[in-house]
Amino acid sequence: TDIRKDSNIFSDDFRSFDTINPPRKMFWADPFVVAENNNYYIFVEEFIYRKNRAHISLIELDSGGKFIRSGKIIERPYHMSYPFAFKMGDSYYMIPETSQNRTIELYKCTEFPWKWEFEKNIMEDIAATDTTLFFHEEKWWLFATVDRTNGISGCSTELFLFYSEDPLSGRWTSHPLNPVVSDESNARCAGKLFVEDGRIYRPSQDCSVRYGRGFNINLVTKLSTSEYNETTVREIKPDWNGQLRGTHTLNYHGGLTVIDVYRYHGRLSLK
Repeated sequence: TDIRKDSNIFSDDFRSFDTINPPRKMFWADPFVVAENNNYYIFVEEFIYRKNRAHISLIELDSGGKFIRSGKIIERPYHMSYPFAFKMGDSYYMIPETSQNRTIELYKCTEFPWKWEFEKNIMEDIAATDTTLFFHEEKWWLFATVDRTNGISGCSTELFLFYSEDPLSGRWTSHPLNPVVSDESNARCAGKLFVEDGRIYRPSQDCSVRYGRGFNINLVTKLSTSEYNETTVREIKPDWNGQLRGTHTLNYHGGLTVIDVYRYHGRLSLK
């Protein structure tokens, strides 16, 4: 994982990022950062090679971005990744990827940031990956790539969009244009949507050629219950270091940007 403080997503020089390496026999991926209590908390997929499965872990940094500690926070008997964390009211929630269990699961933080409890399934019997929520115009929008091919597509080809008045209710309406993106080079989410200068941007993974090749920044030009459109404004490949093979997640909060990069073994980076 690579990180950098006080960065600008549109002008970042990724060569200047600091690197956080995981312990041996595992890798970290899919970093999501939360700035709270004068510290930074990075939620990650922690993949254990001997188990061939991942759980959700937390990396704690001080206000200057220096490593304090890391540890496991959520584990199930199936693979978990992409720990999308968000705050609603005074509480933090998380939707990790649990497509192996054919669910979209919601967890609530009962003691920030280390204790989390299962709240409910917000969707069931669905092979959805990298679920990402975004609040816009009094609605919650749920983005997820959905595999309707029994694994042939690798769950990276079709982006589906749903909306709800209350993300805790489990009642989601499918967008009439679904799938709103059908392109393995741009469909799968690569982190939280964000707003800059009043414009909405969606990071997406470029899974063409191979999984985890790079990511894109897409400007969302239409987002309503009847319309959706986006256009790619930046493409990022890990060309700042000839040893890198790929990068596929981007997030930032409170002045800290974090990405994941890999050579032949996964590695998490922050900026």
